[in-house]
Amino acid sequence: MNVKSTTKAVITSSLSSLIIVLGMFVEDLFKSGNLFSVDGLIVMIIFVLDFVSTSFAVVVIAGVPCHLIMSKLQLQQLWQYIVVGLLISFAYVWFITPSNMPQQLQSSSFGVCIATGLIVTFVFWFYAVKPHNKPIKRD
Repeated sequence: MNVKSTTKAVITSSLSSLIIVLGMFVEDLFKSGNLFSVDGLIVMIIFVLDFVSTSFAVVVIAGVPCHLIMSKLQLQQLWQYIVVGLLISFAYVWFITPSNMPQQLQSSSFGVCIATGLIVTFVFWFYAVKPHNKPIKRD
C-alpha cells in the first residue's frame, strides 16, 4: 500500500460524491422549475457539506481499513473493491438510516447510498490501486 496514493484516493473519492449531489439538485431543479433562493442556497451548502463529510468519514472509517486488508491479501481487482464498497454502502444504509423514515424516503436513501458507494469505490480504486497494477517492464 502506498500512503501517498491512498491519501489522494481518500480525498478525491470523498469529493466524487459531489457528482451524486449535483445530480440530485439538477433533478430537483427540473422537477420544481424554481431557481434557488438565498435560503435554499444555505440549505444546499449545509447538505453538500454534510454529504461530503459523511462520505469522507465512511471512507476513512470503513474504506481505508478494508483497503489495508485487501492490500495484504493482494486483492486488487476493481470488481473486488466494488463488492466491498457495496457491502459498506448496504451496511451504512441498514444501520444508519432511521427506521421511522417513510418508505419512499428509505428507498431514495438506499438508491443514493448505493450510487454514491459505487462512484466513491471506483474513484478510490482508481487512485489507490490502479497505479500499482501496471505491469513491470523487464529488460
